[in-house]
Formats: sequence, C-alpha cells, structure tokens
Amino acid sequence: MFFNTKYIIDGEVLKVICGFIVNTDIKIITIKKIAKTSSIFSAPAMSLDRMNFFILNMIASLYLPEIKRFFCKMLKQFNPAIVVKL
Repeated sequence: MFFNTKYIIDGEVLKVICGFIVNTDIKIITIKKIAKTSSIFSAPAMSLDRMNFFILNMIASLYLPEIKRFFCKMLKQFNPAIVVKL
C-alpha cells in the first residue's frame, strides 16, 4: 500500500492512487489551501512529511516527499488561488 502511492495531475484533476485502498479524483479548482502537517492520522504513509489539502468543506491529507514545492507549483498553474503554507 505505501509503496504504490501515486499522485497524477490529469488535466484539471488530481488523481490519488494508494494501493487498493484509495483511488480518489480531486478537481484542482476546488483546492483552497495546502498546508504542512505531521499528524500520523492524516494519510497512509511511511513518513510524517505530509500535506493537508483543504478542499471546499473537507480536508484531504497526502504524503509527498521531496517534490512538495514543485507539486504545489504545478497545482497552482491550474488554480492560482491556492494558498500554500509549507
């Protein structure tokens, strides 16, 4: 599960694939804020280096290693209103 986690930007959709447990599509335009978190309850991951995505009325947590800033930059190309706090 932990080693098959993928984040794919497909057009205006962020696809989150984590083994057979998580398969979610998030419309990038619905992401309001991205903030760093180290909560062990936030996402299925081997690391505490994680980010919370505030999406309209919910929070989704993702594990992203070294590429966090690049990933946020890519998302902001589709939604410049995203607030990033890393």
